[in-house]
Amino acid sequence: MVVNKWIFLALLVGSSAFSQPFVPKKNMELFGKQYTLAFQNENADVALYEYTTDNEPVENWTHLITLIAYKYKMNVYQFLNATQQGVKKQVPTPYYVLFRNEDNGYALLVYEPSREHLHYEADVKKSFHIEKCDGMIELQYGIRKPVFNQFSKEENQDAIKALMLQLTQDSQQIAKDQWVPTCD
Repeated sequence: MVVNKWIFLALLVGSSAFSQPFVPKKNMELFGKQYTLAFQNENADVALYEYTTDNEPVENWTHLITLIAYKYKMNVYQFLNATQQGVKKQVPTPYYVLFRNEDNGYALLVYEPSREHLHYEADVKKSFHIEKCDGMIELQYGIRKPVFNQFSKEENQDAIKALMLQLTQDSQQIAKDQWVPTCD
């Protein structure tokens, strides 16, 4: 999964320090599957936690949960704006939909296959703006669909539509999920 540097840069502007740290769990459950913490990386500005299922390596996953703890405050509209600005700078630009649902921002993104990545990647992002955390937490759920043959333009568009439909359903389920970041 791509950690979006553009969100980080947007967070630096007008943000306050992160006073209570996000506490990641070793395991998470989503869509009836257990995910285990497989990778983490922290620095002064952001912490990244990646979870895989079915003993998949973090370098070659089919389903991945990524938690990103930005150590700066950002409201839901700033998250959506920073996400849109960052997506527009990516080459090629992924297909995306951004929206707000209650106190959370959502981003649905579909990346087309490339020579470097012989798969579609489809991600749902959900932002959490919890006052106790004094920073923004992002939950990202990603799936990869391998591509074995070159698709026609019509087949590619059909695949993108199907993935967007799946992401819409996944975002609805994630919205109903009871998981909320814990900050101590």
